[in-house]
Amino acid sequence: MKTRRSTVSFNKPFVLNAQVGELPAGTYDVETDEEEIGAGEYTGYRRTAVVLYVVQGGSTRSIAATPKELDSALTRDKEA
Repeated sequence: MKTRRSTVSFNKPFVLNAQVGELPAGTYDVETDEEEIGAGEYTGYRRTAVVLYVVQGGSTRSIAATPKELDSALTRDKEA
């Protein structure tokens, strides 16, 4: 298992999942957990979990999501 850190940007308010509700547009830090999958000589990684960090008013909130939820939110943001 490894954790990869990155950032994502949203141009407009977005919904990551139904439990969280709408979040404001902006750039967010993300941690993605990946598990190693091997097949013979080749090794790859599969994303298993995503944590999005939301900074508001001096506090930071972590929001757990699936990789599919994050991908869907990013796709919706680019389409509109």
